Amino acid sequence: MRDRYSQSLKNLQISKAQDKQIRTQKEIVFNSIANEAKTMLMIFIDTGIVRANICRRIDELQDEGRVKLAYKTFCMATGHRAGYYISTSKNR
Repeated sequence: MRDRYSQSLKNLQISKAQDKQIRTQKEIVFNSIANEAKTMLMIFIDTGIVRANICRRIDELQDEGRVKLAYKTFCMATGHRAGYYISTSKNR
């Protein structure tokens, strides 16, 4: 019984160490649109992050002034009208 709990504790410590290497969703979304404008669905396809979270992260990045709505046109993925977002940073 103790072996099972001690093994679980070791696994927990390993996973915490691995978490330090994982980038945040905000960084991933920002890097996805750093070089070219994309819709939220296109970001989802590239990153695998749920679109609701992408919407939240885009909103946070817009409040920080790091992302802007570039233009609205038909999405390449769906064919419906959508907004394309792009980074406003100078060091793209």
